[in-house]
Amino acid sequence: MSVGTHEQPFQRLLDAVQVMIPQFPGVKWIVQFGVGEWTRTPSATSTAFLTHREMQSALNDADVLISQSSPGNVFGALDHNTWPIVLGRQRRFGEHVDDHQVAFASAVTALGLGMGLEEVSELSPALGAELEGPTANRIERCNRARTGSRERSAEFRLSVWGAIDLLVSGAASDADRRQNQWAR
Repeated sequence: MSVGTHEQPFQRLLDAVQVMIPQFPGVKWIVQFGVGEWTRTPSATSTAFLTHREMQSALNDADVLISQSSPGNVFGALDHNTWPIVLGRQRRFGEHVDDHQVAFASAVTALGLGMGLEEVSELSPALGAELEGPTANRIERCNRARTGSRERSAEFRLSVWGAIDLLVSGAASDADRRQNQWAR
């Protein structure tokens, strides 16, 4: 479980995971809690931050990564055949400066790159469903997600550069910005 390195806490996700840990007693939990508040529990290994090497090691051993909705965590998880379940940080809760992670979580689901959640209440059922499924199915979904992502990368880059050009030129309207978001 990772909230990343952002300077604003993601307390909603941490609180939801803290409640979930006893519901999944057979799961080996590693919790990276960042700047948020975390009550240490013997049922989970926890740390404020992980080095790159520590994160890679954790992903090697994981079936599922519960995380903030960030491309680095999603694609890093998929590279290790770990299925990402992500929740976007929201501005209204003081978790980020805007809602781009919410849009990315939606894109994660739409593009088959993982499971993007809209609410913390979806987290426990999503993890339960994922852990009940066969490992072979999860690995196949990870492989399909990586392949599809590579196939879409050129289109994605063009879309991003188009959006940047519009923003830099100052010609971007709100409609232009919405049209160029990842989740169309």
